[in-house]
Amino acid sequence: MNYCRIFTELAESFLEKIVNGSSINKPHFAVKILDVVLTCVGHHDYEVAEITFNLWYRLSEELYQKNNDSLTSLFKPYVERLIQALCRHCQMEPDHEGLLEDGDDFADFRLKVSELIKDMVFIVGSSNCFRQMFLSLQTPGVTWDSSEAALFVMQAVAKNIL
Repeated sequence: MNYCRIFTELAESFLEKIVNGSSINKPHFAVKILDVVLTCVGHHDYEVAEITFNLWYRLSEELYQKNNDSLTSLFKPYVERLIQALCRHCQMEPDHEGLLEDGDDFADFRLKVSELIKDMVFIVGSSNCFRQMFLSLQTPGVTWDSSEAALFVMQAVAKNIL
């Protein structure tokens, strides 16, 4: 968790420079820190991933303010990887029965994930995100918990599809 905090704080410190100093042909050299942060997001503990949420909110705000499609497309692969990782984190335990309880830590985490995805989906496109989750539902041998997580992500972006 502490390494994640360090890398996330570093990324947040350089975020404005990364966005302002990047162009479609030449990303800023510090953009590699997003790979490190995504490694942290890939950790099995969802609480580690939650540490990075403010960074992703700030990135979406910066890109929304710039309103530059070529700049936004530069960050698209990072956001796609983020959404895939968040989908994995949203999987319930395979032996879980019933609904998640209100006020449960995991239920709160899933609400935060839903809000983050809604804020960031403009970078990858709602249709693209929906399509990726639909394809994951069609993989052979898909389990109920991964199907439910993909459907959870799909419902977060469904209202934005044209």
